Amino acid sequence: MRELDELLLTYLDNDYSAASDAENLFMRFWRFLIRTWSATCYSNSRHQRNWTLSSRAFVAELQPESAMRRALAASALLAYLLGLVTIFNLPIDARLGALGATLWSLLGGAQWLLISSAHKRFRRLRIHYDGAAELLDEFGEWHPAIVCKECIVLSNFAWLKLKPANGSAYCELMRGDSRRNEQWRRLQVIWRHLGTVGRSC
Repeated sequence: MRELDELLLTYLDNDYSAASDAENLFMRFWRFLIRTWSATCYSNSRHQRNWTLSSRAFVAELQPESAMRRALAASALLAYLLGLVTIFNLPIDARLGALGATLWSLLGGAQWLLISSAHKRFRRLRIHYDGAAELLDEFGEWHPAIVCKECIVLSNFAWLKLKPANGSAYCELMRGDSRRNEQWRRLQVIWRHLGTVGRSC
């Protein structure tokens, strides 16, 4: 489209001297329209293209801290122990209490193995502007994932629940400082845009 405008302007320039006064006025009018329309359209399309590219490139890439992962594992262990204490103190038959404690132990053990294996497998994570996520495994390969809507993102802490496309959902406890960490600032901006976008998992 821009090349066509330039050809039209060249044609008008070539015939400008041989034209009459009326034709000169007509040519001036069309030169003005073509240049104005071309500049406006080109500027708008370039701005829209740049905005689209920058939006699609907006992503927060974060690396979970070992200390925060240990804190998450410790809180899961504490919740398991409190659950056992609660079950044993219920006013129920001892056999029912033992059955409840067994079931609770199985559930707690499965959750512990899930968290432990996910933390061992995945080293980094990405969250995109549209809510998509990726997880980097120990072999350097990125895997698609889902950002669950049960996530909580605060100014300095985040509790993220992520579900790999080929696995079960697991959690990451993270911390950051927007003033010092650009990726944490990106996460804050993305989360303001996303809000509660996501699905239960």
